[in-house]
Amino acid sequence: MDRKLGIDEEFWRRLGLCAIVNITLIAKVNGHLPVEAFRQALSATCKAYPLLGVCFEVTRGGPRFVPVGEDGPLPLRTTERTSESQWMSEAEREHNTSFLPDRGPLFRAVLLSGASASEIILTIHHGIADLCAVYIMEDLLSSCGRVLEGQSPAFSAETLPDPVESRVPRRYRRLSGVGLLRVLRRRWRARSAVFKQLSRSEPDCPMAERTNHFVLQSLSPDETRGLIEACRSHRVSFYGATATAFLIAMGRHLRLREGEMMALSNAVSLRSYLEPPLGERVCCCAVGAITTSHGAPDASRFWRLAAEARAAVSEAIDRGELFFPAYPLRRWFLLWARSRERFAHTLSRNTRTAGVLSSLGALRISTDYGSMRLRSLVILGPPHVCKGLFLIAYTLGGIACFTFMYARPLIDPALAEEVAQGTLAVLREHAALP
Repeated sequence: MDRKLGIDEEFWRRLGLCAIVNITLIAKVNGHLPVEAFRQALSATCKAYPLLGVCFEVTRGGPRFVPVGEDGPLPLRTTERTSESQWMSEAEREHNTSFLPDRGPLFRAVLLSGASASEIILTIHHGIADLCAVYIMEDLLSSCGRVLEGQSPAFSAETLPDPVESRVPRRYRRLSGVGLLRVLRRRWRARSAVFKQLSRSEPDCPMAERTNHFVLQSLSPDETRGLIEACRSHRVSFYGATATAFLIAMGRHLRLREGEMMALSNAVSLRSYLEPPLGERVCCCAVGAITTSHGAPDASRFWRLAAEARAAVSEAIDRGELFFPAYPLRRWFLLWARSRERFAHTLSRNTRTAGVLSSLGALRISTDYGSMRLRSLVILGPPHVCKGLFLIAYTLGGIACFTFMYARPLIDPALAEEVAQGTLAVLREHAALP
């Protein structure tokens, strides 16, 4: 693949020069996975996804994706699996290691191979993929299963030849005048002082000094089933329930003054809103953000607040705000912050949100791959830009999974742990358990 970068891709490329912008997935599988079989499956997966074989190159006409060639070594590291928790330190290490963007490739893999279980850690630069990386991992697991059975790998990968913004519907391409002022006013009002209460460091702590960390939580199969049933009976989405529990847990650590609001940035996939729409398996970066403002949440009004949280996102999408921060605003920012220093300094002082929520819903991926079975899948994103807490929530195999991410030294690990446990406690309280 050789083409010019889109707006989002250029944003993440430049951010990657001054911060860590990795997406890391950890697949825990039952069964032994030989190193040579994994190497063969990984090589085949790379050929199926052209963006896994590129680097960034800045030319006179602008930055481009440029193939790195097939002669280079496969970015794979293997090690013996020695304990159940070994993957956590390995994943944290990979997640906090930057790429060399002008050399590529913009991904790497680690295999922890054990006799009865293995872990696969796949790290990808955010400039080439968003959470569609889940499906790259699924194809990689499927390839491993087929190689172990002596079959050739088969893929469902799709390639996007042009930047995503070329598919933005005409009605969303220009937001100006009164509409633009309203969006900016809403986003300005969402700027709250709550970050000063959540953070234990200076708000302009350089991004290069931040490291990403995570807390894992999950509901049991019975609790997950109870939560889904409760959501259905109250006509509330899994997203709405998760967002409200997240806000309640954060609100317990804040002292909001009159008129002060918590701002929640909601990651929303743009794929179904494009013309023509993009499938979830297309490897690219296609995520927008809707910022919603919330007062001190009242746990006694949980279901009503859950409905309002989802409605606030839907109303903002209807107003055309989904594409505004993703493209026009970022285009202006890239033009204004031309120097690396201005770019990094401006983003390091961004205190717009106390939290980011990405609710993926039910992951429609298989858990059986021949002789291997997927026990769990952990998804990590780059949380340090929001400077609050970043929650990725989804269900897989009938289990609700929650990854709470934060950046040191901005957030105290004890606070992240308390918010994570508090969020799950609220969800358990409202699950319809027998």
